[in-house]
Amino acid sequence: MTSRGVHFRSFSGVRTIVDTFVQFDEVLRRLKSEMGDASIPGIIALAKEARTESEYIDGITTRHVGRSGFMLFAGIDHGGWLTAFGIRQRTMRLILG
Repeated sequence: MTSRGVHFRSFSGVRTIVDTFVQFDEVLRRLKSEMGDASIPGIIALAKEARTESEYIDGITTRHVGRSGFMLFAGIDHGGWLTAFGIRQRTMRLILG
């Protein structure tokens, strides 16, 4: 067991930027078609159904993981609120894993 308190852990990350002529909605559609949907209620329901850890993992993989091996946890439409500041840019943050 770790001690209680605030802990800081460094990590390294890479931001990937892809410039494309493909329209914004098409890029989102393609990304989402490759990812499964990790609905939190669905994951919790599966946890209650599964009898073993293996059964749970198999259920997650079958129901929630997409062809890419990733699942979409959330999408945040930043473009929806940026307009309040005069910024007219479509921006979507996808949280996947």
